[in-house]
Amino acid sequence: MVKNLILLGVVATLLLVGLHPKRVPSAKADPLVTIQVNTTEDEVNNDGDCSLREAVKAANKNIGVDRCAAGSSSALDTISLPEGTYQLTIEGDGDDAGSDTEESHDLDLEGNLHIRGAGRSMTVIDSNVNRVFQISSSATITVTNLTIQDGNAVGDCGGGILNQGHLYVEDVLFSENYSPSGGGGLCNDYDARATLHKVEFDNNTAGWGGAIYNSNRATLNLSQSRLVFNRASDGGAFFNNDGRVNLVQVV
Repeated sequence: MVKNLILLGVVATLLLVGLHPKRVPSAKADPLVTIQVNTTEDEVNNDGDCSLREAVKAANKNIGVDRCAAGSSSALDTISLPEGTYQLTIEGDGDDAGSDTEESHDLDLEGNLHIRGAGRSMTVIDSNVNRVFQISSSATITVTNLTIQDGNAVGDCGGGILNQGHLYVEDVLFSENYSPSGGGGLCNDYDARATLHKVEFDNNTAGWGGAIYNSNRATLNLSQSRLVFNRASDGGAFFNNDGRVNLVQVV
């Protein structure tokens, strides 16, 4: 009888746990702020729409920009990109001149932000002026369901993305990006952390690591991904410079 009561108590406890699952927060949690992009133009102005560059500024500064909703300092901001090709065309004078901001050059990402496309074959971010994304050391960034192509890290690391913070990427294609130094597709910089799942690197070029360059003290987790037709002087697909690497089902 005592054994039966103990067993019933255990079953009741398990049922209660099942009814009240613990919610584990993650970079992919439901967004509290969504910034909806509605033009493919590369612009920062007041013409009544919301461009990708304006959305990034709204998320970084937590202010409304043109028709883009203001980001939040206490919530996960999500920039939603519908189908289309988003060409970055606004040039700056370079990082050293202090003009590499949200309003020119590449897109500098800060804070806690998710950039979500409509699918890698439908949403394309194409850069004619520099790399596509630069992620600050204090940022936690998620990028999903899109293509990053034609980035060019002029004299620097990371043609598609330069990551100096925490990065999660899923269902993204890196195509035809270039860096004269490391990481044609992705440069995971010193002490940074990147987790990539179901990602493809195709036809990227660099001095070291045509697809990916993983720097000293950086951590890279790569799973269910493909690295094909990438080129470099050293490490055509991948170059690890004394960082930490975990690979699962990578071809």
